[in-house]
Formats: sequence, C-alpha cells, structure tokens
Amino acid sequence: MTLVLVLAVMALIWVSMFHPQNASDVLDPVGKSNRAFSEVSGFTDISVNLYASDWPWTFVKPVYLGDLFWPEIYTSQAYWSKDGSLLVFQIHRNDATSPDFLAVYDYQQHRVLKPDYRSLGTVECDLKIRSLLKQRGGIGLQEGRIGDFRGDPTVVFPFWGWLPPMMILAAGVMILLRLRRRRALVP
Repeated sequence: MTLVLVLAVMALIWVSMFHPQNASDVLDPVGKSNRAFSEVSGFTDISVNLYASDWPWTFVKPVYLGDLFWPEIYTSQAYWSKDGSLLVFQIHRNDATSPDFLAVYDYQQHRVLKPDYRSLGTVECDLKIRSLLKQRGGIGLQEGRIGDFRGDPTVVFPFWGWLPPMMILAAGVMILLRLRRRRALVP
C-alpha cells in the first residue's frame, strides 16, 4: 500500500509541474493546442519563468525557456511565430543596442533551441532563431498574457489533475482487497 501512495503522490506532483498554482497560461494566437505558461517563483527575488508544454513530447517536465523578469540586467519578451508553431524568448540587455533571441520552442519539431556554450553561442542561436522565424511566416505579436507578480495567478489546478492519483489509489485498493480475499480463501 505504501508503493501505491508513493505512486499517487508522484502523479500529483507530475500534474502540478505542468499546472503550477502561481502561473499564467500562454496559448498560441492561431488556436492550435500549443501551450506554454509563465510561473512566478522566488522568495526574496521574484522570477517569472517561461515554460513550454508540448504533450507528449515534454512528458517528464515542461521545457524552461528563460526568466522574464530581471530588470537589473535586461528586459524580455515572448513572441509566437505568425503560424503559432514557435514560441520565442527575446531579451534586450541594458547595455546592448539591439535585442537578442535567446531561446525558442518549436512545436512542429518538438525541440528547444537555446545557446549551448560548448557548441552554440548566443549570436549563433539568435541567427538560427531568426532564420526559423522567417520560415514560419515571421514574428507575431508580443505575448501579452504572461503573468507577473503584481496580479492574481490565472491558472488553477485542473480538476482532471486529481484523476491520475485517484486512479492509482483505486487500483491499489482493489489489488489489496483481492489479495486479502485470496488469503481468506486459502486454508
């Protein structure tokens, strides 16, 4: 029964990773099922993190794209491509003249493109993201539905989020009852 409880709690944690309590949904403007969310986190320093959620390719955890709130170093924005298949994260450093694209999640290829300091630097990443945006119809409007720490969170834990842990618990109880019944029948 302990294993069943552990599995149920793990399922509950897994669902809450994709639907955190202090988050805002970011849905693509074209009306596809592409979903992302921003989550407010931090205790003394506030962070607004942008995540892409692409079921079932991001099954284990959502893909982190970047921190949207760091006014001491940069300002940031999130954009969808015009066809709604790309979510891009752009920053404008306070000491720079132009903004840079720092991360993109591609919902058609189901992959993330971010700078990798071993092989792909920020300049190469920015150029690849710009090229990818051209292929998908260009950059769309700035995402304005991203939550911040000043308002109420717009995401509530989904009702269906209770189904996986409850199903695990129900299956565990049924197995336990069946095992008890078998033990009672054996002399």
